Amino acid sequence: MSLEQLLGHGEVLVVCGSGGVGKTTISASLALKAAQLGRKVAVCTIDPARRLADSLGIVIEGTDLVQVKDAGVVDGQDSGGEMTALMLDTKRTFDKLVEKYAPSEEMVQTIFGNALYQRISSQVSGTQEYMALEKLYELHGTGHYDLIILDTPPTRHALDFLTAPERMARVLDSSSLQWILNPSSSAGKMSFKLIKTGFRKVAHKLDEIFGMKVFNDLIEFFRAFDGMYDGFKDRSAAVKTLLQNKGSFVVATSPEQNPLDEAAYLMSQLNNFRMPLKALVINRYHHSVLNEQSQRPFAEEKAQESDAIGRCFKALLAYDDLGRGDRQRTQAALAKHGKDLDYYWVPRFSQDVSDLAGLRRVTSRMMLGDNHGPH
Repeated sequence: MSLEQLLGHGEVLVVCGSGGVGKTTISASLALKAAQLGRKVAVCTIDPARRLADSLGIVIEGTDLVQVKDAGVVDGQDSGGEMTALMLDTKRTFDKLVEKYAPSEEMVQTIFGNALYQRISSQVSGTQEYMALEKLYELHGTGHYDLIILDTPPTRHALDFLTAPERMARVLDSSSLQWILNPSSSAGKMSFKLIKTGFRKVAHKLDEIFGMKVFNDLIEFFRAFDGMYDGFKDRSAAVKTLLQNKGSFVVATSPEQNPLDEAAYLMSQLNNFRMPLKALVINRYHHSVLNEQSQRPFAEEKAQESDAIGRCFKALLAYDDLGRGDRQRTQAALAKHGKDLDYYWVPRFSQDVSDLAGLRRVTSRMMLGDNHGPH
């Protein structure tokens, strides 16, 4: 299916790629297009620029779902579609999972008050990726939306995002520490005594540096989550199943070499994990304006002149060279893993995209033709 067909009929769309390539703008533009197609769509963004957040009605410090006014209007006519946006709150999403699986309110409060949990739920690498997928699963489960679009967190490595549910489930599995928490044999007790003595010395030094009750917090953390592991493990498997059966992945990149290399690696990993990769979006490319057969030779001839017209044509050729370079780099980097995918090109605009009008420009250019790979 084309990207427009995915927006019109899909249930889950995940936009991923390296940081700084405009994933949030692309995600919001796709959500806007889905609303224009008459669908009820929710887009979960990670860190929108403040002006874009303002245009979407998102309060940066807030966590509420906000309906974007007039998103479903096309040429003055209401399509019946709706666009709802929210900004991911990693800690709040984790808190809601704890509330779901904890056996009692007392245990919930114990976990919330644990210093190690407070750090893991808001600061530890991988938590944001996991909670982004959890929010996606939660929104899909409400049944309120035709389509959920997730703007994924920027990651240094593709595996950070793809393996986040499994890694987080393993973190919360206390079975590997049971021999410390509940030693049953005399040998175990001896090991526990020796390790506890050594760990306390290390923990005391960490306490001096970070002000944390390291050992006690660690023991309390795993004891608190003991018995909740199966719930997190089942949730992790459900998220993976949802992505494989109902999801579609779009890789966003820009035409610079580093983002292209990251995109190529991400595409290979999506294929390895059997995730449904559907399209590529190349954002902020320089649009070539000269036809190779006739217009460029003419421009090269005019550029030889020494007057103002010649200088203008030289500038035109220089810009055209940038566009050709963008195309060539994209083809070289992505051809191996993207040969069967549609490519969607979004040109570099003269101004930042920071309102609905800008998102509509992105959407209209993205949905144009020229979508069958780089050339």
